[in-house]
Amino acid sequence: TAMFAQYKADEILAQADSSDVPVVITLEQALEIALSENVAVKVADMEIQRTQYAKKGSYAALFPQIDVAGSYSRTIKKQAMYMAMGQGQEPMKIEVGMYNTLNGSVSAAMPLVSAQLWKSIKISGMDVELAVEKARSSRLETVTQVKNAYYAILLSKEAFNVYKDVYENAMENLAQVQRKYDAQKASEFELVRAKTTVEQAIPNVYNAESSVILALWQLKAVLGVDLDMNIEVAGSLSDYAQHMLYDIHQHEEISLDNNSAVKQLAIQTEM
Repeated sequence: TAMFAQYKADEILAQADSSDVPVVITLEQALEIALSENVAVKVADMEIQRTQYAKKGSYAALFPQIDVAGSYSRTIKKQAMYMAMGQGQEPMKIEVGMYNTLNGSVSAAMPLVSAQLWKSIKISGMDVELAVEKARSSRLETVTQVKNAYYAILLSKEAFNVYKDVYENAMENLAQVQRKYDAQKASEFELVRAKTTVEQAIPNVYNAESSVILALWQLKAVLGVDLDMNIEVAGSLSDYAQHMLYDIHQHEEISLDNNSAVKQLAIQTEM
């Protein structure tokens, strides 16, 4: 499942990177991209691997420790002793030692009782559990950030449409007042007021448009992709209205058993 999600995320990113037309992504696709590309999630996964290796290192202390030692020496010339054989005779030469000497030793040891070692192994196992919980927390936080950024884009688009409608209404009203003024049925004050309303609506439209662009950049930053990548979001704010509401009265009691921060504190306390 993770490999399939990674494949789909890579396919979307490749399409968005090579196309001049914005690639429209849904909230589900945004979450898939974030969970495969977000740096915090990648670091959390690598932390799990690090603690797993550390745990294996702790278990290695339980294995028998076998030491092998060896030495080799080569005598170029043996030592010699000379023994006198009698008057008028040459002394007898006696060589001692060996030309080649090889020594070897093997020793094995295994810890039978080591309370400190067993506690260390247990703590290493809990360290892995803590890393897994931190990774889960990182994913939950990433999902929350992606949803907030996605909803912020939809909200900024709604605001842009509102300010755009206000501007168009102001322009239509100005055209009507201008026609009345030309027909001498409206005062100059009414014409100036209509023009002022249009001038006041223009900055709001530009600000709302800038908010949409900034919200898209924020989403790209959370996804962990290039800010220049050509992507767009699908749907409207009303499509997710029900998902944003959480009625606390629907649940008789709120449980913190699955709260990641509480779980991490519990593991740290036990360690």
